[in-house]
Amino acid sequence: ATEGISWDFRNYVRSILKDVDQISPLHELVFSELTYFVDERGLLVPQPRPVPMTAMIRLIVNTAKIIRSDLQIDFGDGGWEALKKVIQIRNRITHPKGIKDLQVSDDDVETAQAGFFWFFNMVVYVMERTLHEYKIDLEITKKIVSNLIAGDSETLTLYNQMDSRNDS
Repeated sequence: ATEGISWDFRNYVRSILKDVDQISPLHELVFSELTYFVDERGLLVPQPRPVPMTAMIRLIVNTAKIIRSDLQIDFGDGGWEALKKVIQIRNRITHPKGIKDLQVSDDDVETAQAGFFWFFNMVVYVMERTLHEYKIDLEITKKIVSNLIAGDSETLTLYNQMDSRNDS
């Protein structure tokens, strides 16, 4: 579940940043988990480059701060530590080296629950706050477009000033 939520979380932040033209080419590259090299024929060849889940989660949060700079995530919290441990447990179970690796203790289950709920609540917190900021931006944009359509002279003047800046 954490991997799926992480995937959705990444795409959510990426989508908002694309909509407001704030995503960098470097973020796009990392979010797509690709790198490139040039082969002997001089061609760019994509190479999958998975990012560890914990690093990706922190990248998503740091990237979400482009939308809402006041986000406060406590990565020193026990929930974050539990999530990191759960990822290790998951890796142990999915890539066992012996029969013992397939055993899941009650402590493992409690750790999984703590890590999952910390992560889930953190994602909800970030998504709620960034969505709120996005809605404000959309309302401002709607108002500007309405004013432009209505021929509001002050808005037209500001628009023309911004347009002339973009030309230079």
